[in-house]
Amino acid sequence: MNPSIRIQTEHAWQKGYAQGISFGKNGIFLDHDQCKHGWYMGEIMDSSESGHEWSRMRYTIEPRSETSILLWTLSMDQLTFEYEDQLYNLEELLEQPELSLKKLTTMLQEGEPHCHDNQSDVLLYQEKGRYLIFWFELISEGESSIVSGLEIFYEKLSWLNYLPQIYSQDSAFLEQYLAIFQTVHEEIEGVIDQMATVYKPESTEAGFLEVLNQWLPVDGFSYWNEGQKRLILSQYPEFNQPRGTREGILKYVSLYTESDAYIVEYKDFKSLKDSSEHSKMYENLYTDSPYGFTLLVRAEAVKNRKQVQALDAIIKEIVPAQVIYKIAKLSPYMVLGDYTYLGVNSNICNQTEIKLDEQPLLSTGIIGE
Repeated sequence: MNPSIRIQTEHAWQKGYAQGISFGKNGIFLDHDQCKHGWYMGEIMDSSESGHEWSRMRYTIEPRSETSILLWTLSMDQLTFEYEDQLYNLEELLEQPELSLKKLTTMLQEGEPHCHDNQSDVLLYQEKGRYLIFWFELISEGESSIVSGLEIFYEKLSWLNYLPQIYSQDSAFLEQYLAIFQTVHEEIEGVIDQMATVYKPESTEAGFLEVLNQWLPVDGFSYWNEGQKRLILSQYPEFNQPRGTREGILKYVSLYTESDAYIVEYKDFKSLKDSSEHSKMYENLYTDSPYGFTLLVRAEAVKNRKQVQALDAIIKEIVPAQVIYKIAKLSPYMVLGDYTYLGVNSNICNQTEIKLDEQPLLSTGIIGE
């Protein structure tokens, strides 16, 4: 394989410079909260050799919708360049936070960079210079595609180097002919080199998550979204070890509902039930089985019957067989005799006055969120 540098992790991508771009575990994507047009400039690649001939650049695209991806490349022997009759230093410009990438890339157009429109495998034979500067432009009206797995090859390596010298004479045709097989071979080697990432839940393709689940079975796998599946599989020991315990149940439920959840066991209210004249109310609110518990989840986290059924299916898989449980919703307001907990789903606020024509009618106390 050609000597190369790989940018595959979130930390590696963050070494570059971004405007309107977000970072994820798999790469970079357009941040629609800010704009529909983003720029990302990678670290300056230094070959330490004047007039260096760069070889190749490739990356992978995880398509989400119609996203235009423009890759720009520019090689230079010096990091100084001229713009509007004034000299600038690229490294110094990158340290100026007030200078936008949009403006900087416009300034670099004076150097006549090469544009590679929606090409994920680019030959860089036209790039000759000690430094290689590259940047992406992402443009999308919908959900952004993800650019990941960037690899930059430093040196041009031909299979002619492995043949006797006689084949190097008048070798233009033979080199181009061998390049076809060389490219295929390098791609296969690249797949082999990246094979380990296939088995990493954080970076594997969405379709392969189902295969990983066959090796590490996750309870109610079909009910989780893609991000939750990746998290559970990548942290499988942390989720599986407390499985069936109070801690383990809350860990699964909180992940599914994306909010806090609470468990009330029989022992938590037994003394209140035995000493209160409202013991029947406790039995109605909570399960009266010594081997049971009540799961309290926020009403906004399980908005419909389908979500409740999915949550119920997940819990059934992780609780011991003899345990009885019930799921109760915490409404965001106070109802006496119902699941009401001050500071959890209800708060007592300051008093306010109701007025009509500037005349106070009554004073009310607001209870609730």
